[in-house]
Amino acid sequence: MPLLSQLSVDKRTWNTHRKRCIAYRNGFLAHLGSGRVSWIPFTDLCRRSAAFYASYLFAHENDGRTYGTLQGDPEASYQHWLDEGLEYYDQVTKRA
Repeated sequence: MPLLSQLSVDKRTWNTHRKRCIAYRNGFLAHLGSGRVSWIPFTDLCRRSAAFYASYLFAHENDGRTYGTLQGDPEASYQHWLDEGLEYYDQVTKRA
């Protein structure tokens, strides 16, 4: 499977990570945490899989349009939004 090859993981590792993300979403985020402690999944696989999917869509489903900030390079889009978020965070924390 191209996604698993791109992420350098096997199917079992991917399914374990996927199930943990779903459990986190359903059990903690969606219900504001039913317990006092939650495991927050590492987001590296999430980010890299989203970048893979975005690249695939741009390469195979693009008809010349742009999709928001996605201009064919999801890593550049990620960096743009990360930089903007960090800048905003710095502004907010300086006011506090």
